[in-house]
Amino acid sequence: MAMDLLQRAQHAVDEVAREALESATRAANDRIWIHRNAARIYRERFDDLVAARRVLEQLEPLTGIEWRLAAAAWAEVGDRERATACLERAAGNARTAHDLCTIALGYRDCGFPDEGRLLVDGAEGI
Repeated sequence: MAMDLLQRAQHAVDEVAREALESATRAANDRIWIHRNAARIYRERFDDLVAARRVLEQLEPLTGIEWRLAAAAWAEVGDRERATACLERAAGNARTAHDLCTIALGYRDCGFPDEGRLLVDGAEGI
C-alpha cells in the first residue's frame, strides 16, 4: 500500500502527488524507508526541504540500523547536525561489534569516515 502511494507520488500531478506522499507516510507505521523515500520525493520533485524535514521528524528509530537509516535520510536533506545526532544516539546504544560496524557505515555514508573508523577500531577490540 505505502509503496504504491510512493510510486503514485513519483508520477502524479503536484497536488495528487502531495496527497499520495501524505497518505504513504500515514500508512508507513515504523517503516523508515517509506519516510526516507517520501522525503526524497519532496526534495527532488518539489524542491521542498521544509516538507522533507517534516516527514523525517516523524521518525521514531529504535535499533542501531534504524538510527543509521534515519541519519542517512537527514544527511540527504543536508542536515548534518541531525544526522550526527542520530549516529551518536546509535553509538551510545551499541552493545556488540556488529552494532558498532553498522553505525560505522552510517558515519562513513554521512561523510564522517574518521568517526566510522574509530567505531570499527572499537569493534575490533570487542
